[in-house]
Amino acid sequence: MNNPCDFTVGTNHSVDVTHINHPHSFYVRTVEVRDIMDKIEKPDPQQISADRINLGQRVVYKSNVLDKYVRGNICSIQINEEITCDVFAIDYGFFDKSVLLKNIHDPDKNSEPENQIPGLAIHCQLNLCDPKTEEFPKEVIDAMKFFVGQPRDGKHSASIIVHATTNEKLTVELMTVDSPRDIATMLVLLDYTTLLKVLPSVSRFTNTADVAGPAHLSHIIKYKHRTLNIGDVLHVRVQSGTSLSGFYVAEMQEFKQMISDASNFAQHCKGRTMSDEDIVPGRPCAVRVQDPDTYERAIIKQVKETDRKALVQLVDSGKEFESHFSWIRSVISEIYLDRPILAIYCTTDEDQVWPTSLPRFLFPGYDLVIKIMALGNGFEVPHRVNIYPTKK
Repeated sequence: MNNPCDFTVGTNHSVDVTHINHPHSFYVRTVEVRDIMDKIEKPDPQQISADRINLGQRVVYKSNVLDKYVRGNICSIQINEEITCDVFAIDYGFFDKSVLLKNIHDPDKNSEPENQIPGLAIHCQLNLCDPKTEEFPKEVIDAMKFFVGQPRDGKHSASIIVHATTNEKLTVELMTVDSPRDIATMLVLLDYTTLLKVLPSVSRFTNTADVAGPAHLSHIIKYKHRTLNIGDVLHVRVQSGTSLSGFYVAEMQEFKQMISDASNFAQHCKGRTMSDEDIVPGRPCAVRVQDPDTYERAIIKQVKETDRKALVQLVDSGKEFESHFSWIRSVISEIYLDRPILAIYCTTDEDQVWPTSLPRFLFPGYDLVIKIMALGNGFEVPHRVNIYPTKK
């Protein structure tokens, strides 16, 4: 399917809504590809044979949902009295269950070159839209489908504004001609949902005695540390630290993802200034760390009101940083709030450092392998690890 990272934060796109699971999972397709849909949904004259069908295989098949031929990937194969398959419709975003083998065809590789393009369905979720309970109930899903027009053929026109991206999903504002406001706003106005991750109105001017205490912090949305287990082995890079008794690393692939998403995160942060009274200890935020286009996620640790400065901990590097209030930004997108903290707080013994590597080991960017030997607790207690050199 289209890579959501190909979309730029802040851009507006005309789309067709192709399938809705719930407000945090629905699919769209850009209107620019309408002209090629007829070309890529034509089956080969011969259906696929039983000895040629495989998991993950790209096919054209007769959809039980749309009652027409669409492209899909084989997700499972059931062999009973006759062979059936579960297929994911890659240009729409839904699953077809128990598709008969006679309705499955090879894509015609000798016809249109467009047949080989990736799936066109783009996975999305609504910005500023959260369920009131653990999940979205049926009436919320039905209301969303009502405002969108209950898409069945993948041709219901809408528009999206991109608020955040990851490799898996776009966070968007969704608008249709059938809705007087964007869909998330309509769901909130009808009391179906709540605004996403809205922090309570906590101010050090109104709660000066215990604003940083546990009773208040328990109500403040927090960045979450990733779940680790004893015995986990990770390829990591050093993020920060000056001593083997306490240093920070990041899993290599997660770090690369953060770097690739840096420009989108910066776009998300621009203009989201926080009022002075909202800058309180324990609050998650973003901080401008270099030029105007470089931001990192952070947690406010201390506030210096007279200087209008705050001491923050950069959660993805582990470092502490003193920031002026004017450099602190609010973070409201679920993608960035729910993304696990990148920095892993570690400790190890000097005898774990292989010969001649100690001077380079704590240099940011140095890569190594760690094995979790004992679990810590966030940024309070480091994980005890064994360390090993990577194989070059």
